Amino acid sequence: MFGVAALGLPHASIRGMTYKDSKTMHRAIIYSCTIMGLFTFGLTIVGPITRVLYPKVEADMAVPILILDLMPGWLAGLVLAAPLAAIMSTVDSMLLLTSSAIVKDIYLNYINPKASDRTIMKLSYMTTLLIGVLVVLLSLTPPDYVQMIVLYAVGGLEATFFAPIVFGLYWKRANHWGATASMLVGLISYILIENAAPNPFGMLTIVTTLVLSIVTMVVVSLMTRKPSQDILEKFWGKTMVKEQEKVINK
Repeated sequence: MFGVAALGLPHASIRGMTYKDSKTMHRAIIYSCTIMGLFTFGLTIVGPITRVLYPKVEADMAVPILILDLMPGWLAGLVLAAPLAAIMSTVDSMLLLTSSAIVKDIYLNYINPKASDRTIMKLSYMTTLLIGVLVVLLSLTPPDYVQMIVLYAVGGLEATFFAPIVFGLYWKRANHWGATASMLVGLISYILIENAAPNPFGMLTIVTTLVLSIVTMVVVSLMTRKPSQDILEKFWGKTMVKEQEKVINK
């Protein structure tokens, strides 16, 4: 779920749009793999250690308590700042992504396509503010174990967006019909299977739903009209499309 399927997380994949060139992206792959490897390995060890040292501690408080007990105050503050920074980074990405989806994808496309930039900006500010306030209010009564909500949400996002993102980047035959059907099948199947019969075949639900989503993406795209020449040139460039046509003709 936090490996290959993480490509389907919209708040993570959207950061790939900020790379200025391919060289920067390749360098980022090396840095991020190294950092995330250390991060994941360290936290994986901390979990069992904390369970042994503090058997009655709440799961969500395991890491903070261990850090506070084993480190001096100033160092504990610095170390605890790291997960807080990661949380803030994810939260602001989700806020911007959700606000953009509501204002630009829904309001601008279906309600008022001729809205001015000033109107869009105001709506973006208001939407972000309202969502932020709602999240704060919900956090006042937190659940017993936050991680279970995180896992459920991450799985749903990956099952919904993995196939459209990956095939949209690497398969020229992919189209919006395949992407739409894939997202619907991925989301609906994940909700139904996770709640009715979780972990089918002894595997996490995300495995089964990813397979269903990918198959739907491929089948529906092949059964419907292929993208127009204008769309291909817009996303792939004229040179690449022409070279591909020469290969096909040969």
